[in-house]
Amino acid sequence: MRLRMLTSIAGLHFSLKPGDETEWRNEEEAMRLIEAGFAEPVRSVRIETADRPPAAERADVEPSASDKPAKPSKTKRSKTSG
Repeated sequence: MRLRMLTSIAGLHFSLKPGDETEWRNEEEAMRLIEAGFAEPVRSVRIETADRPPAAERADVEPSASDKPAKPSKTKRSKTSG
């Protein structure tokens, strides 16, 4: 269950402060933290978006040589008599 902490809490292998979001594996413990006022459930996942798309995705910019797909090489095979 995803939680957003309202208070500080620390354990043997973790330390969380108010505002931190974490995935709490044990749902019973998560519910106890919510009921005690230590945390609140996170209802939706935040999606990070860029302010501006990368250059390769913008129509006003030509892709650079490194962005273009490589053409397959045509090599001649030498014939050997055998």
